[in-house]
Formats: sequence, C-alpha cells, structure tokens
Amino acid sequence: MMGTGIEDAAFHIELADWSNAKDLARLRAVRDEVFIGEQRVPAELEWDELDAGSQHVLALDGGGRPVGCGRLTVIRTIGRMAVVAGWRGRGVGAAILRTLMEQARVRGMLSVTLHAQTHALAFYRGFGFVAEGAEYLEAGIPHQDMRASIATPDAPDRTPTPAERSVLQTIDEAAAFLERLAAQARHHLAIFSFDGDPALLDRPTLLSEVRRVAMSGRGATVRILLRDTTRMARDGHRLLELARRLPSFVEIRRVDVDESGLDDDAFALDDVGGVYWQPRADGAHSEVSLHDPQRSAALATRFEHHWQRAQPDPGLRRLAL
Repeated sequence: MMGTGIEDAAFHIELADWSNAKDLARLRAVRDEVFIGEQRVPAELEWDELDAGSQHVLALDGGGRPVGCGRLTVIRTIGRMAVVAGWRGRGVGAAILRTLMEQARVRGMLSVTLHAQTHALAFYRGFGFVAEGAEYLEAGIPHQDMRASIATPDAPDRTPTPAERSVLQTIDEAAAFLERLAAQARHHLAIFSFDGDPALLDRPTLLSEVRRVAMSGRGATVRILLRDTTRMARDGHRLLELARRLPSFVEIRRVDVDESGLDDDAFALDDVGGVYWQPRADGAHSEVSLHDPQRSAALATRFEHHWQRAQPDPGLRRLAL
C-alpha cells in the first residue's frame, strides 16, 4: 500500500490492496460497521465480484485505525464510500472522493458514475456530479445515479458538435473510434454488424467498455444484431462470451436477411448521440461522429425495426448452455 499525499493532523489517505490481508481487514471493518451494522445492508449484497479488481482507498487516523473507505471499479464507478460515525463532518469523505477521482484521472477515464444515497446528493454535486434518471431503492435505501466528467491532459472533456462528422479510411481507425463511442456511452449500446467482425468488435478495450455499459446500472442494455452468426459461433468471439456471462444485459440476435428494407450497411449507436456508420463489410470509409443526434435517431429507428423482428440464434443459445 502507498500514501497519496492527502493528509491533515487527524487522518491521512492511503491506497489499499484488496489482496493484502491487512488492507482487507481494514476495509471490511469500515464497511461492516457502516453498511451492514448501521444501514442494515445484507452481507450478501455488500460484497461483490468487483471488489477484487477495484482500486480501494482507506482513511486512517493517527494510530493507523481505519475510519473511512471507498473504491473505484474497473467499470468506472465510484462506490462503497463510508466514514465511521465519529469521523463524519471532518473532511474524510471529501478526501476519499478526491483521491478516487484522481485515480480515475491517472487511469485515463473520461467520466465516472456512482449510486448516491439521496441524502448525499448535495455532497457529490460539490464535486461536479450530476444526477441522471429517476430515484430508486437499492438495498431498501433511496438512491440516485450520478455522473461526473474527469478532465485529463490527453483527453479533454468536451461535447463534439454535429459538424465534427468524420470519414475513416482504415479498419484500425474504425476500431479506435468504436472504442471511443463505447467509452462515452452511459447505459445503452446498439450494434448492427454483418457478422461480428472480430477486427472491429473482438478487441480488449472495446470489450471492457461494453462490459462497463452492461453493468452501469438499472435498465442498462447492450444489443447486438448480426446478419450471420456463423463466424461468431465458430471463432469463439469474446462478445459471445460476454453475452453468455451477462445474459440479462448483453443480448445477441440474428436478423432475417430476407426481410424487406434491410440495407447493406452496419452501424453502432450509443445513448448520447454518437454514431458509427459502415457502408461496406470491410470497414473502410466509415462515417462517424461522437455527437450527431439527428442521424443517431434515424438509425435507432431502423435498429428497433429490425430488432423487434430478429430472433436469438439457436446455435448461439446451444453454445451458451
């Protein structure tokens, strides 16, 4: 474990390692006391599969005793923010949040989300978080989804204008753009592909972003339409593996190739107006924009038309058993 330089006379902040027994015991002590003890969160909901891969943070008092904690997950969420009762109102939570946001910045994340308990909305707004969607119950406690942009020197946070539509010339350019498109998506992605072209869609960075979107919160969906599923099933495509692990959030269907009105193109859409449009199977000369709401809406209408008529492929279902 290592210090972050955020300290005062009463407490200091350290990065924590989930695999380190001492750190793990300290993290559990805070979360057991605050979430399970005070807030009556069931233990089976408190500990999840994201803990092992997350960057954890501990607040320690002058004697090294844990007084607060938080985590930044691989799916770009901040959570498990907790401060023990005797230390609230002393800046511990703010120091933890600043550290987690700095960890997001050094990892090149453009934004982070969190599930805020509604009584803490004003606190998070003070750090640039903006509420999204409707209030809901999580473990019996009212929550609100929130998002904040993370400014980085190499990737300034801004919203492109529709005039920034570009034409990409190579498959590598197309793949890089699809990764950017997925990175800015909030809770929904739609992909209409010829056959799941692995040069575009079976790439680690894109798959990581797809997984993030799929696990981003209530109602999140990743929908993939294919004209031909043979290649995906034959080659062990990692999108198929992801759909197998997260069937409630990632769904693959095969479109009826004989259906009237089916154009010979492919495209991908996020839920903030980003568009990738590919007129040919080789991926060259694709038209793209990170913010083109009018075109996005038109393609989304086409996608919904074909999605409602498409069916899960029996071969893919058998593979998933």
